Amino acid sequence: DSLTICEINPNMMKLLKEKLSSNEDYLKHKDSISFFEGPFQEYRGGGKFDVIICSIPFTNLSLKEVVEIFDKLQEVSNSNTRITFFEYIGLRKLSKIVSMKERRERIEQVDRFFNELEAKYKKTAEHVWLNITPITVYTLSAFAA
Repeated sequence: DSLTICEINPNMMKLLKEKLSSNEDYLKHKDSISFFEGPFQEYRGGGKFDVIICSIPFTNLSLKEVVEIFDKLQEVSNSNTRITFFEYIGLRKLSKIVSMKERRERIEQVDRFFNELEAKYKKTAEHVWLNITPITVYTLSAFAA
């Protein structure tokens, strides 16, 4: 098995590496762990992933960026890959109601994309109410084309 950690924020990546540098489990398996710093859609590592855990704030991105990320997710997936991501409960709905026009339109585009995605792939959703801000955790399976 191997683990690839992708992070766009250089400060967060530095902190993550510092924290891991003294972790006994990390040190035992560090030869099986790789790091990629940058936007995920620019990831060029080889191979396919069985499990992808994603914490990208999709509602903050343009439709183009969201599509690029999901295209990359599909590219690095196999027919059994499970992709997990989360979203703050009600954020998309609330943003479509109270945001300024430009943000509202962007959120509506992203919302349509996720509705199409969820109709196309097997999806589960689980609410986590005891998170500081409650979230819905989504898991997509049978993701590869």
